[in-house]
Amino acid sequence: MAQKGRSRSSLFLMEQIIVIAIFAFCAAVTVYIMAAAHQMSADAVDTRYALLMAENAAEAYKASAGDLQFVADLLGGNMHFNIECGTSPTQISPTWATDSRFDAVTIYYDALWLPTSSDDAVFVLMLKQFEREAGLAFAEVSVLRVRDDSTLVQFPTAVRHADRIITFLEYDGGAQ
Repeated sequence: MAQKGRSRSSLFLMEQIIVIAIFAFCAAVTVYIMAAAHQMSADAVDTRYALLMAENAAEAYKASAGDLQFVADLLGGNMHFNIECGTSPTQISPTWATDSRFDAVTIYYDALWLPTSSDDAVFVLMLKQFEREAGLAFAEVSVLRVRDDSTLVQFPTAVRHADRIITFLEYDGGAQ
């Protein structure tokens, strides 16, 4: 009789261990899924801000008729001239560019997407101008994450350019 009671208690104990193991497995899967969802949400926020900053740079480029110095001054970026393609992951020539050198504007952002120095940068926006001929200026806008050089946003843009841009402040209403 004592043997039968011990058998039942060990069976009950084994059942409780199995239930606890299943519960622990389900809890671990839930924590993993929640952590992955949090990371996906953070990546989506970064991608949205990257797209916003890239669109702003492309619009400034178009508004300036391809004048990179104007874009750098307007957006608080740095100018770089005659850069050789392929010297770093952030300087790769796009497939549509026929020239192996480019001029660029770089703008560095911190984790909150505020402009910062290159030393504190979490993200970098690059507007690379490859060709400027036949009345057109071709460029590429890209936003990269600094820690792993991963590209968040990248797209080409083009604009008709003029030899001299008349800004709103210079325009005197057509008076001679």
